[in-house]
Amino acid sequence: MTQSKVRMFPTLHPTYYMLQCAFGEVIPNDVLPYVCNILKQKLSDEMIIDVLSMFRQELYMQISQFVTSLQSESVSDEKFDFLQQLQLCGYDEWSQDIIPNDFVPSYLMDIYSSIVCAYGEHIEEKHYEPLLAVLVEDMSFRSIARVLSIACSTKDYHTILNDAYSIEDELISENTLSITRKQLGNCGYTPD
Repeated sequence: MTQSKVRMFPTLHPTYYMLQCAFGEVIPNDVLPYVCNILKQKLSDEMIIDVLSMFRQELYMQISQFVTSLQSESVSDEKFDFLQQLQLCGYDEWSQDIIPNDFVPSYLMDIYSSIVCAYGEHIEEKHYEPLLAVLVEDMSFRSIARVLSIACSTKDYHTILNDAYSIEDELISENTLSITRKQLGNCGYTPD
C-alpha cells in the first residue's frame, strides 16, 4: 500500500505508517496480540480495528471479534522482540503523540471527504437540514451523527442524532435537496 491509497481518518495515519514500516503489508499472526497490546495504549478498540483492517485480509467483523477477544485475555509484554522494529519506524514519537479524539472509521471516509469538500470545515446552518435530509436517504442515523459531529464541529453527536431522527425532508424544497445532492455529487458522493 502506498501512502496515497490509505483511506482512513488522518489521526490514524501515523499508526498505520509505523506498522507498515515495521511489518510491511501484513502483520504476522504471532505478533498481532502484542501489536494490539501496544496500540491499546493510545487507541480505542474501534481505531485499532480500523488500522488492522488495512493489513489483514479477514473481514472487518473477524478483526473486530479478534480485538474484542483480546480484552478477556492477558497478553504479556515479555515477547516484545519486534519492539525494536517499531522503534526504528517511529514508535517513540508515536507513543509521545497526543491520543486522538476525533475519528471517522475508514468505511465512512468517502462520505466524510465529500462533506468536507462540499462544505469546508464548517457546515452553515442553512445547509445543515438539507444535508441531513439527503444523507438520511442512504445512511444510518448513527453514521450520519458520527460523520457530521466531526465535519460540523458546531454540533455534538447526540444533537445530530436527534436531528436525523426528526428530519422531515418534505419540509425542504425539492430544489434545495437537488442542489445539496449535486454539491455532494461534485465531491464524489454516490448514494448506495
